[in-house]
Amino acid sequence: MLRWIPHFDMKHRSTTSGMTTCLLAVLVVLLNASPASTSHCAPDSLLIKTVNRAIEYCVRQDFADAQAIVDSLVAARPDQPEHWLYYASVINYRMVDEESFRGEEGFLAGLDKARELVDQRRDAGDSSLLLDYIEGCLDSWYAYHATRRQQYLRAMSDGLHGAKLLAKVEAECPDFSDVLLATGSYRFWRSVKLGWLPFVGDEREESIALVSQAMHNGLFHPAVAASNLAWMLMEMQRYEEAIELCEKWLQQYPGSRLFLFPYADALLAARRFHEADACYNTILAQLAQAKHNNHVNEFLCLEKQSQVALQLFGPQAALAVGERAISLDVSKENRDRFTERYERLQALLRECRQSQEQP
Repeated sequence: MLRWIPHFDMKHRSTTSGMTTCLLAVLVVLLNASPASTSHCAPDSLLIKTVNRAIEYCVRQDFADAQAIVDSLVAARPDQPEHWLYYASVINYRMVDEESFRGEEGFLAGLDKARELVDQRRDAGDSSLLLDYIEGCLDSWYAYHATRRQQYLRAMSDGLHGAKLLAKVEAECPDFSDVLLATGSYRFWRSVKLGWLPFVGDEREESIALVSQAMHNGLFHPAVAASNLAWMLMEMQRYEEAIELCEKWLQQYPGSRLFLFPYADALLAARRFHEADACYNTILAQLAQAKHNNHVNEFLCLEKQSQVALQLFGPQAALAVGERAISLDVSKENRDRFTERYERLQALLRECRQSQEQP
């Protein structure tokens, strides 16, 4: 009899969790006031409305309209580092959604321009908390992108520096809820990866509370924090809570892959196979219509769906789905990024073939 192959693996959507760690956080720096003043004076309401509209476009995968908003911000005030940071964030959101590096040059150019402007302000004597926040977000973006590029030493260096700056902002502005998305997410995933070290410890539950607070009390659109929270709940094997959270947001954004991906994986992890199968089919139907498709997301969905097929329909169906995944025209660069997923699928296919050969 075929054994059940452990399927719950968030690696293919680590981009999503990383993106949600950074995306909402970097948008907060668009406030006219510094974070320290958020409890005493309201930021510009029009600016908040503009930022939230751009976030909503991203959640709906309407990246052209989101890009138009950030382009207008950069054109109006090219001397503002936070505008370039936001410009880069929209490009990266799209790259993550596509599991691609299309637009990488523009993304890095936006970060580099923001870094240049930050350095100029530092040289001019600016030591404000707002500048610390912008720089911390910049470091977080550089670190996240380095992780996607498997440049782990750079990711560690940039990430630690960014986390230190963001923790400083959190400590000095405890009522600044939006920053908790960044710091809470960082602490959670640090605990997951390094919690066995005595000087790190386990801060997962505390981190979930911080991200939840950002979702409920932040100034900006809560969808990004909600998606990140879903991935965190799954890591804690709290699958039904993740499912409930995704269902709530999918009622408002029924086609958003920000929630469809964690929803499908949570259903699979909860062994709700029929529902998981339907959700993966929804994602695959969207990808079939995508103008830019490198087939990575298709492979990642089909690899999971082969496990669903095994449970629902048996080895022959799992073979059909798995072989479809293997046959996709995925570049060697992208195959190398997901070596473990390909190896896991090949193991499943071997077991399916062996089961069919047995009398």
